[in-house]
This record gives sequence, C-alpha cells and structure tokens, in this order.
Amino acid sequence: MPQSNDLVKLANDYLLSVRKGYGMCQQINVAVEDVTRDFLTFSVKPFNRVQSFETDRAQRTLIFNVRNSLLGQLGDLIPCPNFRALYSNESQGIKDREFAGPFYDPLYQEFELGSSVMPVPEVVIESRERVRSRFREAWEAID
Repeated sequence: MPQSNDLVKLANDYLLSVRKGYGMCQQINVAVEDVTRDFLTFSVKPFNRVQSFETDRAQRTLIFNVRNSLLGQLGDLIPCPNFRALYSNESQGIKDREFAGPFYDPLYQEFELGSSVMPVPEVVIESRERVRSRFREAWEAID
C-alpha cells in the first residue's frame, strides 16, 4: 500500500527555506509530518523558552502564520483541502495540541496571505515548475 512518506520527504526538502526561516529567525521547528488526500499535517515546535506562545490566540496566530508560509511555497503542489497542525511546547507541557482548518483552495491568492516567512512569487512559481512532476507522481501514489 503506497504511503505518503515520499511526499512528506519531498515536501520537507522543498520547504527547506521556509523551515529554515522559522528555525533561524524565530527559533521554531516546522516540519511536514503526513500527507493524505484530505489533510496536510505539520508540526510546530518552539525550541526556545522565550518563544512560549502562552495564549490560545498566540498559538493560533502562529499556526496560521506557518500555514500561510507553507501554502505560499507549495501552492498547488500538494492540493490538500485541509491542514492539521500539531503544536508542541515542552516549557508549557503541551504535546501535539491540534489545530485544523482549510489549506489549499484553487481560488486562494496564496501570495496575498499574510505571514512572516513569505516567498517571492516570481521565484516560487519557477521553482514549483521544476519539481511539479515529482510532486505529481508522489501525490498520485498516496491512497
């Protein structure tokens, strides 16, 4: 039975610049954990106690900020309609708090979504085309 492991690895490799942006600048580990036809699941883990995101609003804002960054980079490469985010923060004793919401929609203007780590549209559009066939093959292999 085909699994999403190939697509997860491909996505994490392709999203390296976004992931590094969060890691180096904001001390937050971001990674794609799973992909199904319905959900793209990613984890968000601050690794600096200063970045505590103590309130529900702060956590939700962070999650949607990350979602917008991932969507801005991926666009239609992973056309999952929904996302699931797992927020963990050791200093708060939080493990895999789940957030969910819409992800890809062909009507989105992905470069208009606000985020602290946003790609340059001209660069991203060109880079998507270079990897599109690999993403399509991995997408078609998942059940």
